[in-house]
Amino acid sequence: YPLVVLFQNVPKVALAPIFILWFGYGLAPKIGLILVIAFFPVTLSMLAGMQSVDRSLLSLMNSVGASPTQILFRIRVPHSLPNLMAGTKIAATLSVIGAIVGEFAGASDGLGYVIQFASTQLDTALVFAALLLVSVLGIAFYYAAEILERIVVPWAPKFSQS
Repeated sequence: YPLVVLFQNVPKVALAPIFILWFGYGLAPKIGLILVIAFFPVTLSMLAGMQSVDRSLLSLMNSVGASPTQILFRIRVPHSLPNLMAGTKIAATLSVIGAIVGEFAGASDGLGYVIQFASTQLDTALVFAALLLVSVLGIAFYYAAEILERIVVPWAPKFSQS
């Protein structure tokens, strides 16, 4: 768990050139950066959910002779699914940022490239149009993750906007 937090502090922008060196130009470095950025909120949310299981429930499972595997799959994983889905919603929006950063580092197409190219041409309107599209993509990914959450964990408490 501390190692995950340690690696989370590595600047993701600094990883983009390294991924290009490792994977070459193209889609692979962008996907790698997206995975690295999305990994941390999902993992930390899942770990927090697994650690927040009621101790009396774990004691009960131990008293009836449940194996560690049974405790993991029958108690810890189902209990942590709402946390996992919360992390997924965060990761969905951050993945758009990861793709843009990956395109800044070495792409010849995509929204990150458009933003970078338009900036060098001082085309403010195009920069803002691309940023608006990036924002819409982030919102769409968030709502897709929210729909997935309603399917995967229908029992999870919902927050109303009142």
